[in-house]
Amino acid sequence: MNRKEYLFAWSPEELNRRSVQWGAGFVMGLLGAVLMLFSIRVSPEVILDLRHVAILLAAAFFGGWASVISSLMIGAARIVLFWQWDAVSYRAAASMVLIGLLCAWIRPWINRRLPRYLAMNVGASLILFAVLYINVSDHSEFATLYVYHFSFSVIGSLLGYAAMSYMIRSNRSFYVLSQRTSQLRALLGNLNSGVLVEDIHRRILHSNAKLAEMLGIPYSPAQLEGMDGRRLLRETSDLVEDEGRFTASIDKLVRERAKRLNEEVLLKDGRTFETDYIPIYDGISLVGHLWNIRDITIRKQTMRKLEEANKRLESLSHRDGLTDIPNRRAYDERLEQEWASSQRKKEPLSLLLIDIDQFKLYNDTYGHQAGDECLRAVARELQAQCKRPADFAARYGGEEFAVLLPDTDAGGALRVAEQIRQEVYKLGIPHSLSSAGGYVSVSIGACTRIASPDERPALLFELADQALYEAKKNGRNRVVQAMGS
Repeated sequence: MNRKEYLFAWSPEELNRRSVQWGAGFVMGLLGAVLMLFSIRVSPEVILDLRHVAILLAAAFFGGWASVISSLMIGAARIVLFWQWDAVSYRAAASMVLIGLLCAWIRPWINRRLPRYLAMNVGASLILFAVLYINVSDHSEFATLYVYHFSFSVIGSLLGYAAMSYMIRSNRSFYVLSQRTSQLRALLGNLNSGVLVEDIHRRILHSNAKLAEMLGIPYSPAQLEGMDGRRLLRETSDLVEDEGRFTASIDKLVRERAKRLNEEVLLKDGRTFETDYIPIYDGISLVGHLWNIRDITIRKQTMRKLEEANKRLESLSHRDGLTDIPNRRAYDERLEQEWASSQRKKEPLSLLLIDIDQFKLYNDTYGHQAGDECLRAVARELQAQCKRPADFAARYGGEEFAVLLPDTDAGGALRVAEQIRQEVYKLGIPHSLSSAGGYVSVSIGACTRIASPDERPALLFELADQALYEAKKNGRNRVVQAMGS
């Protein structure tokens, strides 16, 4: 039991609720007066109507104060409307006030609305029974009058309860819908993406200011509401790079009702939009379409710059900083690739291992700066002798270089190696302490193999390295081909 619900309960914090009760009581009092205008006189003393139903509804739905106010208004209206200033009229008016007070008293004792309303009906029926019995002079007709009056009252009160319940639920649903709509508008307004919601007929229901800003259209969200979404599509399709493809894609999505996320659209002004299409279902029925559009231009530009930076970094990680040709890491990866290709195609793969003769003496004699320039000059010459796109020259480490020659037999490898040896010597870089002549020269070990599944790529290097050792052992400035090449 909530004692605050008693008739005369009043506190400052309840002022707003009480003001609603006063208003509801006034309205229900007017309703009761209107119901009396459609009354039926069943005897000289008895007028039959549903005025008391307004009091019951006021008490059940709005509170004790509403019940009392409506009963006072209806009681006064009973006298004024029929202009009867007699005992019968006074008793009828008093019965309305008694019903209002009784309903106000019953209300806090029963929490659930329908049982409360039925209890109020019983109480009102007892009061009406007593007043009707007193007012009817011919008691032989009382039973008939009361049954008639009671049946009419019960049916009317139940219909009134159903109608009021329906209005309350509708009002609550409308309020909830209004609140959710307001929340949705607030949410859409704060999103950093353009949002468009259409109904099943492509009429625009909701949008946000961000959409108009992104599309550059002179419409506010309020102006877009009710507009045909296809009209908006026609007005904005010229923004995209491929208008025909874009329009056809939109129509296909709507027709097939297929969810599509993160689809990129390139605009003529260089911007890139990312769009989501989501069909909206109520259970199994399609009720609308949702479009979400994001400007990802900055993100795409950042990604492109990042990709370019990664490529440059990858390139730098595979290049020798001094000679600007591929380094040992790049050589190892390329050897694996070419070995697999040789095995697959059954084609020969040749490797040249190249060493600058007595380079330490050169460094000690001419200095490290001259040594660096010597390495760069030899590297340039190696690249110049790689005539085909597939030929690959790399700095293996220190003064040692490697050249991979795919699809090259032993004779071809020997010719390229000899050409490299001669051209390096022709550079005429002085090397006074070299035992191979007065200029910088190179020794080369060559090896050629057709890769087989039971051999490792390292075998090619090992055989070429042995040949290089023989070249250096036999006087330098020469080419030696590995046995079995």
